Amino acid sequence: MSVAGLACLKAGAPGRLFCRMRIHRGAKGERRSMSEADYADLIAAAHRTLAAPVILIWAWRQVQGCGACLSRYEEQ
Repeated sequence: MSVAGLACLKAGAPGRLFCRMRIHRGAKGERRSMSEADYADLIAAAHRTLAAPVILIWAWRQVQGCGACLSRYEEQ
């Protein structure tokens, strides 16, 4: 199982947590991690729900394809 989350904070407002989960069943050829599309969808969902700009701070440096994820989000 892979989980990604965004903690969204705004001064004077309660914090919000957005998360996505991917279950791995061990099937041959199945992806075993979050895809760039999964990350982009998570960012887009937070942006739509909050109706505000989203500023990202990556806490985990080993996430691959961050630049591609952000450019994919900007296309949406």
